[in-house]
Amino acid sequence: MPGCDGKIRRLSYPDMKNIVHLQDLVVEGLQDYSSYYPLTPDEVEMLLGKSGISLGAFKAEEELIGYAAAYFPGSRQDNLGLDMGFSGEKLLQAAHIETGLVHPSFRGQGWQYRLYKELIEDMVKQKKYRYIFSTVACDNYPALRNSIRLKLFIAGLREKYGNKLRYLLSRDLQWSFEINRDTIVKCRNTDIKLQQRLLEQGYCGFDVESETDAIIVSYGPKAPTV
Repeated sequence: MPGCDGKIRRLSYPDMKNIVHLQDLVVEGLQDYSSYYPLTPDEVEMLLGKSGISLGAFKAEEELIGYAAAYFPGSRQDNLGLDMGFSGEKLLQAAHIETGLVHPSFRGQGWQYRLYKELIEDMVKQKKYRYIFSTVACDNYPALRNSIRLKLFIAGLREKYGNKLRYLLSRDLQWSFEINRDTIVKCRNTDIKLQQRLLEQGYCGFDVESETDAIIVSYGPKAPTV
């Protein structure tokens, strides 16, 4: 991957200060603060412990340039499986991709995708988690694109985190499907009612394209693979 020539390693508690500093840098550069819901220091600490996995990207040994984390919510009320109607054992098999940050000077080099990919590979190896969830702001094209490249699909569109609209993306590691190409609907990311209606009808968002003034999301019904 061009430009992506650093390394990734598992983070631990001594890295916490650098994670918070990186997040501050990213937030300072945001034009729209509603596009990102910052982690609190307590949440960063939790994700470094048994409730999560935290990965860091390093261009040099001591310079953290990227950060991503997975969260294992268990039976807690913030489990995104509840939004999908999950209960019982299925909730315990759910994992969240919680955040993906890249230093402003190193964007466009594939770091977020690589971090997300390694998180998912780690969860596959653990064999404890079947369902992967993520929430993404409706105008965050890079995160949407990277998530869909990693076989997550848009399964919901609802208010989260203080009434902010978010796409809910999902992937079942034990079940694959194809899209019925006969009934694809393309719509702008700002057409909320149309997207919610399609999702209620069983469609899922499986592709995104960036245009000058909007993100175009492709929806289609799922068909199990044979």
